[in-house]
Amino acid sequence: MMDGIVQTKRFKDCFSAHLLKGEDSDWLACNDEPGQTFEEYLCDAKELCADDGLYRPTRTKHKIYLQPIGEVDSDIDVSWIQQLVSEFYVGVEVVVSEAWPIVVNPQKKKKSTKKKKKNNKKKEEKKKNTTGKTEKMGGDTSTSPTSYSLQTPSGYFDITSRPSKLNFDVVNVELKDKEHEAKEEKLIGEECGEKLLKKPKTTLNKVMASYVKDAQFSLNDLIDAVLYDMPDDCFCRMGIASVDMFEEEDDEFCMGRAYGASHGGVIGVCRYSPSLLPPYKEFGEAVMSRSQLFTSRVAKTVVHEIGHCFMLDHCTAHRCLMNGSGSLKEDISIPSFFCPHDLRKIAHACDVIITRKVKQNGKEKKCENDDVDVFVKRYETLIGLYKKQSMKREAAFLRTCKLAVVSQQQIQMANTTTSEKKTAKRRGRKKTAKME
Repeated sequence: MMDGIVQTKRFKDCFSAHLLKGEDSDWLACNDEPGQTFEEYLCDAKELCADDGLYRPTRTKHKIYLQPIGEVDSDIDVSWIQQLVSEFYVGVEVVVSEAWPIVVNPQKKKKSTKKKKKNNKKKEEKKKNTTGKTEKMGGDTSTSPTSYSLQTPSGYFDITSRPSKLNFDVVNVELKDKEHEAKEEKLIGEECGEKLLKKPKTTLNKVMASYVKDAQFSLNDLIDAVLYDMPDDCFCRMGIASVDMFEEEDDEFCMGRAYGASHGGVIGVCRYSPSLLPPYKEFGEAVMSRSQLFTSRVAKTVVHEIGHCFMLDHCTAHRCLMNGSGSLKEDISIPSFFCPHDLRKIAHACDVIITRKVKQNGKEKKCENDDVDVFVKRYETLIGLYKKQSMKREAAFLRTCKLAVVSQQQIQMANTTTSEKKTAKRRGRKKTAKME
């Protein structure tokens, strides 16, 4: 029945204005992606997950774990993100775990004589680059002079790091009072894009922990920690890292990655901070407060990466939450809803289709309106969540989708009533004929 809803012309018409054009996508301009049909999704999912057969939640593995890494910014509403994820992946329980701290490893004392230091002085000078930091042997990437580890319940994981290129204007400023902060939020809301009338001041721990502000961490090392020793009831675990990250040596930065067959991944959030990335008026961000802006940006990426854990590829048909992004601006422009193609895949994966059966006259009868009610209720909840974050364009669009589903339901009910009347009329005629 869910397939019937998302495939109806009335519902698809809602997305006609959201068709994705290749020339308008930075991602598609650099990446040749053909898209993914429902049949391809089923084939890919079963093939990639052949080892454990887990391409969708089961009765024993039915939870999504959100794992904060490092100090979570107080402007990010994690409970709201938890609610949003649970509505996108209906029927799957979402759990927020206790944050894993990033700790500084103690410096190891080197046992060396004065004579050795003197002899090695010239060699050390040759290794240094123009910034004065020692280059990593065998490569051009400079490593951070400080060593870090991620503290997890399973133990400590060493994290490769390098100097961060993020530029902070302020160091250790006191938090502003609410009145000052409100004025500042109004200021940043009046400007959009890369320019800002007055760049808002912030404390370092409002963006990331002060002791790691100068470091950029290896995404691969963080993912290894997230994928290690996952809970028995876990379908997927998504790390939410407060630190800046890189994946390859030539990366300027990386926002995250998920491995579907491994059921996990990590996203980075610090570059979504309004202090580093001002609001875009054309994407409806000008009306948002600092907390709403930060939270909505992080939430979209969390839902997107979890979608990959459900074996969804990037969408190339519509403007959709599963679109790939080639820049931060394109990332922000992506809407917070699934298109009909991805809704169908998620409905299949989460078993949203309700096939409640009741006995009537000794026979089983399917209630076809049950899954429509679930669909409508889901949209009503999402609309409420988006209103709370001042995400007006998403709330307005989902209201249109909800009306399309409701009107489709009314048409089906009207058709059913008409059919029942015709059946009753035929039975009445047969009864009259028998009496005669």
